[in-house]
Amino acid sequence: MLALPRAIGFPLSRDELATATFASLSPGEQATAVTLVDAVATPYYLLVHAVTSVLPGDLGIRLPSLVATAVAAVAVGVLAGRWWGVHSSAAAAALLAANPLMVALAATARPAATATVCVALALLCADIAISARGQSAVVPWVGFVAATVGAGVMHLFSLLAVIPVIALALRRGRRAAVSCLLAAVASAVVICPFAWWASSQTGQVSWIPAVEAPVALAILSNLVTSPDRLALDVLDALGLVAIALGTGAALVIAARARQIDPIVRLTFAFGVAVLPWLTLLAVSAVSPVLRTGYLAPSTIGVALIGASLVRVEAPDGAAWVRHRIGARFVGAVLLAGILASTIPANVRAASAGFRHDDFPGLASELLAHAEPGDMVAVVQRRHETGLAAGVARYAGDEAFGSEVRQRLAAASALSAEVRQIVATAPLQTTQTPARAWAPNNCSAWVVSAGELRDDDVHLLRRLGIVKAVDDGESRRFGGLRLTPARCDR
Repeated sequence: MLALPRAIGFPLSRDELATATFASLSPGEQATAVTLVDAVATPYYLLVHAVTSVLPGDLGIRLPSLVATAVAAVAVGVLAGRWWGVHSSAAAAALLAANPLMVALAATARPAATATVCVALALLCADIAISARGQSAVVPWVGFVAATVGAGVMHLFSLLAVIPVIALALRRGRRAAVSCLLAAVASAVVICPFAWWASSQTGQVSWIPAVEAPVALAILSNLVTSPDRLALDVLDALGLVAIALGTGAALVIAARARQIDPIVRLTFAFGVAVLPWLTLLAVSAVSPVLRTGYLAPSTIGVALIGASLVRVEAPDGAAWVRHRIGARFVGAVLLAGILASTIPANVRAASAGFRHDDFPGLASELLAHAEPGDMVAVVQRRHETGLAAGVARYAGDEAFGSEVRQRLAAASALSAEVRQIVATAPLQTTQTPARAWAPNNCSAWVVSAGELRDDDVHLLRRLGIVKAVDDGESRRFGGLRLTPARCDR
């Protein structure tokens, strides 16, 4: 419910417009298009294509993420209920559903939410299989394999959140551990060919910046308090402290009570929450890959940690906790703190007009100042498949949008494209050969994502667009820029 107003009201971002463009292609056209870019997202694009064939429009594009987040909350609630009872079940579901990152991803047409639900189902199936005996374990292990494969093809990094399952299996003994290993091998047999194929486009993520320690901690805090902050504030720090204190207190109490299962389960939950972050942080020392969206399944671990605080048990005779109600009170306070830390981000996001990219604002600015005869240059880097589609859609240029889809279907792309404005309101443009149009000093408008780099400026100069520099004249629209320039043949 928290995500529904955003799913209905927010304009699509660049990444979502890439999803919409791919989903508008037939499966055969998609097979050609992914040879250019986004091979790793092929299964997700096919899923969205199937959904939008029944429910067209922006809501249809975002529906898989909305449904996936709801199902993930239910699955995590069931898992917590199996371990700690009905109150913990409700707490786990609420923590996942109210998590600012998951609320944002539920309203985003990208595969993070669908990967998260697959991870949640994989963890639930694994727990059921590990607890079962004999033939009754076969079906849940099959479910585990299917869900793990689903997680892998939705987002390969989501598999990092499945690894801690081994802690649950080892607790149950050799047979459970062997079964878990066999299920993992079966999953790998299916996923590895897909991963090998997708790895041919690793250059697509070369834009991810190197991560310094403060930013890495901010990304970790995004699992609790914010969907996209890159600098820690007091609320972020409090959220991390609440999680750390809750985990530590529950582990100490369980250890004093000599309760093995609670220790294993908390270790498992902590692994789901932190292992993906640690792994991507380590890999980023060689090749930067740490992004908040890649950690979406880790919110499952955060929810389980919070849910465990509802059922903290103090050991009999413990001098430092004389009553079980005292331990439960501490757990309830920490849980309330974790839930409270999610409120500001959700309130702030609900009042925003867009999340990342204000395409409507950019289109309004362009239409207000551009005139027939002016030029529009769109600088679209390899990982920004949705930029040109966004300009075409929100400025009302249907012919341009059709050309963008046709080029993608043919696995053809332009790093920068110059088009001449024929009419405005709605925008109508025509594709123009480089340097073959317009007199000197005509007005031009450069659309880009973020600041123009030196190679962008040089490319635009070769196309006859000069003074296209991000020197304060450009207007920002979220992550988008509109820079005035001029033509020069």
